[in-house]
Amino acid sequence: MKKCGKLLSTLLALAILAGMLPVYAAESGYNGQSGAVGDFDRSYYDATVEMYQLLSKGGSGDVEITRPEEGFEWPAGKNILLDISGGIWEPSDLDFVEVPDGVIVDAYFFDYLQDTYTFWGRFDTTGGASGSAIGVPPESITIQQARELYDEIIEVYDNDDFQWPSGGTVMVELRNMRVIDINTTIPAGLIVDVYETAGGYDRTFLIRYDTTDGQPMKVTNGQPPRTEPYTNAYDDVQPGDWYYTAVMEMTEGGLLTGYGDGRFGPDDVITKAQLNTIFNRLVQSYGGERPNWDPIPVDWSTDNIPLRRGDAAYMLIDMLLDSGKVNLFDRADADSLLQKAEETGAWVSTYVNTTLAGQDVSGKPFMFSRYYGVWEDTWDKEIEIRQSAGDFPDSAAVTAWATDWAENGDGKNILDSLQGRVDLGVRYLCTAWNLGMFSGTGDAGTFSPNSLITRAELCQVLYNMGWTVEDVLI
Repeated sequence: MKKCGKLLSTLLALAILAGMLPVYAAESGYNGQSGAVGDFDRSYYDATVEMYQLLSKGGSGDVEITRPEEGFEWPAGKNILLDISGGIWEPSDLDFVEVPDGVIVDAYFFDYLQDTYTFWGRFDTTGGASGSAIGVPPESITIQQARELYDEIIEVYDNDDFQWPSGGTVMVELRNMRVIDINTTIPAGLIVDVYETAGGYDRTFLIRYDTTDGQPMKVTNGQPPRTEPYTNAYDDVQPGDWYYTAVMEMTEGGLLTGYGDGRFGPDDVITKAQLNTIFNRLVQSYGGERPNWDPIPVDWSTDNIPLRRGDAAYMLIDMLLDSGKVNLFDRADADSLLQKAEETGAWVSTYVNTTLAGQDVSGKPFMFSRYYGVWEDTWDKEIEIRQSAGDFPDSAAVTAWATDWAENGDGKNILDSLQGRVDLGVRYLCTAWNLGMFSGTGDAGTFSPNSLITRAELCQVLYNMGWTVEDVLI
């Protein structure tokens, strides 16, 4: 986590919000966009600062971290050259540079082997004094602009990184997290703006939390406590019921509906046709119109059969194992991701006879993107990982369901031996458990795969997967 303080005038802050003051978005500096090193005119600048004087860069596990150097004092002068050379720096490292008020800093990268220089950006703080003001947060902002607008910047990799100041304005930079991953209590007296970091200069605004009313706020799955009443009401779903929030979120979001007579029917069972209909709504809600996506055919005559908990788990995991791929082999954090996948019992697939960008990636690991999104949401959850039928208290029931699925269910169509299909069925149940979708029945933590799944239980499973009124993961 990194925290940055800043001071700038109210007028400057408002000017940035209005888009009037570029901070380092200039198209070029005094020496243009690029050229030969020998032609670069340094005489224009009052002083020169080397990049290594401002920042340090080093590894921390599998992540390379850029840090501001402590104690550096900027030289006097208005026009300053930021001299960048060496293979360790990237344009995004400018995000970590803090400049004083009243200067114009041109950042140029010098490649002495190629005898070229390239303009990376300009900082212009010639309008600055002290103070700050934030009205409506900007939809897009650079880190330098953020330092001029916010009293604190908190860089967050997981929920342990939330260390709140006593008051003021806070920018939260999500790193390898999404809004739905936020679970924290924000103390009173803060305005907290959350931004997504997607690389490059810009941060994209996601959500604001405001506790200036003097009350702390508990944020769960990225959402503050609901203040608006639900538009639906059911005689058989009441506050205090274990399924209340899940049912109300599902019906408010339109995934499920009540019967129209004041009842939801939390104890009624779900059929295969109903689950396919819900999944079609789920994908449409997430992606809007998808010209290349064909809805799952729903046959109300043949598929109107009650689903067991194991059947629902299989169908939902099978839906996750589709659509888009996240490569696990060409990322900077590849080793840590694969280790986490092993520790959490994640479903890692491998390419078969596949070429990407001219490279043979056969045998390389990947995850399906829908699955990856739900799996990533489990990183901050305490889940007892299960890898085999024997890990469940009701292991005999788990094996019985997997055998029936392999002999008589959808598993019978898979080209494998009977034992291979049974093992695959068990893997589906383990995966649903390890994603936190199913948390067991009763205190014993049994899966109960042969029990029929109710509407309330399905709502809780979908809620555990990340669906709320505001967001859907898959």
